[in-house]
Formats: sequence, structure tokens, C-alpha cells
Amino acid sequence: MPQKLSSFFGKTLTSTSGINTAANIVSPSGSFGDTNALPQDSNKLFVAGNAYVSGNLGIGTTASTTKLEVDGNIRVTGFVSATDGFNIGIQSTGSVITTGLVTAFNFVGAGNTFLYNATTKTVDISISGSALSISTSTTSVAQDLAFVGGSGTSVIGIATTTNRLVYIPSSGNLGIGTTNPLGQLQVSSGPVIIGAATSTGTASQRLQVTGGAYVSGNLGIGTTNPLGTLQVGAGTSTFIVTQVGTAVSVGIGTTIPLGSLQVGAGTSIVLVTSTGSVGVGTTNPLGSLQVGAGSSIVLVTSTGSVGIGTTIPLGTLQVNSGTSAVVVSAGGSVGIGTTNPLGRLQINSGTSAVVVSAGGSVGIGTTNPLGQLQVGSGATVGSGSSVFIVSGIGSVGVGTTNPKFQMHIVGVGSTALFVVGESQLTRVAITTTSLNALTLEAGRTYIYYAPTTLTLPLSPTAGDRIEVINRSGVTTAVLARNGQSIMGLAENLDLDVINGAFTVTYSNVTDGWVIGR
Repeated sequence: MPQKLSSFFGKTLTSTSGINTAANIVSPSGSFGDTNALPQDSNKLFVAGNAYVSGNLGIGTTASTTKLEVDGNIRVTGFVSATDGFNIGIQSTGSVITTGLVTAFNFVGAGNTFLYNATTKTVDISISGSALSISTSTTSVAQDLAFVGGSGTSVIGIATTTNRLVYIPSSGNLGIGTTNPLGQLQVSSGPVIIGAATSTGTASQRLQVTGGAYVSGNLGIGTTNPLGTLQVGAGTSTFIVTQVGTAVSVGIGTTIPLGSLQVGAGTSIVLVTSTGSVGVGTTNPLGSLQVGAGSSIVLVTSTGSVGIGTTIPLGTLQVNSGTSAVVVSAGGSVGIGTTNPLGRLQINSGTSAVVVSAGGSVGIGTTNPLGQLQVGSGATVGSGSSVFIVSGIGSVGVGTTNPKFQMHIVGVGSTALFVVGESQLTRVAITTTSLNALTLEAGRTYIYYAPTTLTLPLSPTAGDRIEVINRSGVTTAVLARNGQSIMGLAENLDLDVINGAFTVTYSNVTDGWVIGR
């Protein structure tokens, strides 16, 4: 008996060619079987449930060489997945891909590609001229966005022909405008703006910061190797700020400032130490200010003393040292050749000293003049160097520091005053000792101007002669015999002749001194 078609409605259809379906076979009008049946003219085959194909399936082709081959467009609204992984080969033109490698993908629009290269191990995606490159090769061509390199050599970059952003993970360096950053951040062209978006910069203003900025390490401007907290430039034009602990130093023209401030180096150095001392031409100022060193030094001490040619000024001002020193003491005294002037002005010391005292007295050969002018230091004849003195009232003493008269000469030896040629002497007293207790000496002339006692020599010899002149204007002077007789008498002689002049000559023991005219 022949089969009836109606007996297969709602049944499972199995064929020997491998097609197996659990779906119902529907009538052309859809009036039989599944109520979701579609019109017959738009679907060659409709499967409402699952389908299994054990061989190759060709859609739009009868010569399928793969599990699935579609000659035409495919639209997938869900996911394509595999439990054990799979390879996909997709190509817009050319032969069928059999290697299992994704080599190209043609997106909508000309020039859009997706490319994987097994040799260079790169994936390049190009969308209308822009590109993304992922590569394990460091020689990959720079793209707009690139992940390049293997372990330890990887590079991440975003680039065009002239502008680049590159990050190298192995060194941690980031480059903007360069593919070879030499530091953690390098910008090859600017400006770099931090802060307000309205800020602008130029080629000479590569970095512009609006607001505050903080740098925890060293900052270099014009140098890639700053040696201090801040360094601007290098060489003789260097400006540097260093910090050791809490001490901050500034160097100009040097990278190793030796004080709080140092400008230049060598003999042209200017240095301010941490204690406030200033050195010019020296790195070790010995006072508040020191210029130069050695014999050319100028020094100002912390107390205000000034030394020129010396580092230890002994007064307010000292020039040089030793016998060539010129000193101005704190009291205003000036010393030349001495560092301890004993008057307002002292030149040299000892017997060669010249001193001007605070009272205006001048001493030559003495540091303690007893009159307006004193030459030598001996107080009396024989006690020191020869003395010449002018007292405060105008008296002149020779051989004495205490002239009793306008001209008082005290000599040693046979000659106290020697005059050559014609001379006129008025009111002259010639003596060897004090006029108040005068012991006469043979061979001399004595002129006295005030009442006094003139004592004859103790042990005269025959022929000793003395001349006495009275210019006192009185008659109260006395000539004392001193153990010898006068005119044969053992008595003194009153000199009662006004303005008289006489001589006494020793004769013998009996007559003693004999008076003559």
C-alpha cells in the first residue's frame, strides 16, 4: 500500500543523508502542524527546533569544503562561541583561509583593516587611516596607538607623524613628543600647562604653572643633572640652592657653595658664611668682612675694628703689622711703628719714639713728655739720655726736666755751655745742681738771680778759682765756707753787694779762700 503524506504530519522526519529534525513538517499554507510556520516562498528550509548536520553544510553553494560555508551575507544577532576554542580565518577577497590565522578583516568603508601577523606577532587595526598596533616586536612601526615589545622591552605609545606619547614600562619613562625619553618625564616641545586652561606658553616657556608647585627631589632648569635642591644652568652661569639638614646654601657660578651664599670661585669669590661673615677673594673670612688675603688683606672684625694687611687689628684701625704698623686705637690714638700708642700720636717706640700726648705735649725719645716739648728721657744729668725740655710757661731746660729759668742748662764735665764768637748772655744761670742748695765747683762762673746759699768746695786745691755774679737785686745771699776759711776766718761770707761780681781763689789752709775782683 502506498504511503500517505498525512501520516507524516507532526512526526519526526529522518533521512539517510544525515538530516535529522525534531520539528514538525508543515503544510504549504501553514494550516497543518506548527502554528509558527512561515510562508514557503521565503524559506527553503525552516527548522523550529534544533538541527544537527554531521557533514559539511553549504548555504548558497553545493560544493562546501568546510563544516559551514556561506555564499552570501551572514547576520548574527547573538553570540558565536566554542567550548574548546577555535581558529577563524576571515578574508574579504582571494582564496579560502585554511591556516586558522586571522589575517585580515574588512570593515565597512575603504581602508579599514584588522590584521594579525604571525611572523612579527603584531595585531594592527586601521580605521580610515588611524591605527592601533599591538606587538611583541620593538621594531613595529609607530602607530596612533601601539603596544609594542616583549618581556622587559615593552612600549606603550600613542603617536602620529610629528606628535608622540610613549611610555616604556621597563624604565618607567614617559615621553611626549619623543620616542626615546631620557627621564621619567620628557616633553620635547611645549608648552606644558599646569593650572588654568587659559594659561599660554611659548617655545621658550616649556612649563607654565598657575598656582603652587611642589618638588620633593632636586629641580634642574637648563640641566638634566641638578646637584642641589634647585639648579639653574651650569658652569660659570650656574645658580644652585643646596640643603644639608636645615642649612640652606646658594651658589652663583659654582655648584658647591661653601657658605650661605657664594658667588664665583677662586680669587674672584664672594662668600657669605652661615654666621654672617663676608669674604671677598677668600673662602674663610676671619671677621665680619674680609677682602683678599695675606699682605693685601682688608678685614673688619665683629667688633668693628679694621685691619689692612693684618688679620688681628689691635685698634679701631690698623695698617700692616710690626714696625711698619699704623694703628688707630679705640680711644682715637694713632700709632706709627707701634701697636700701643701712649699718646694721641706715637711714632715708633723706645729711644726713637715721637709722642704727642692728649694735652698736646711732644716727646722725642720719651713717651711721657714733662713739658710742651721734651727731647730725651733723663730727669737729671747723668740719669738717662740727654734731655731738652720746653716747659708749659716757655722755660727751656737742657740737662734738666725742671727748668727754673727761661733758659736753664745743667751740664756734666768741665763744659756746660760753650759759645764760639761774640755773644751776650743776660739772666743766665750756669749750675750743676739745684740752685737752692748749690755747691760751687772750681773753674766755673755762677750767676744767681734769687737769694740762695752758695757752698764752696769741700776739698779745694791751691789755685782753684770761682767767679760769682749777683743778679738777684738783693743782699741776702750767703757764701758758705764748707770747712775752709774765707779770708783767714772760719766764718761764712754774706754777699751784700747788689749786682756785684767777685772771685774767690783758694790759697792755703790758713788763709783759705781769698776774695778778689
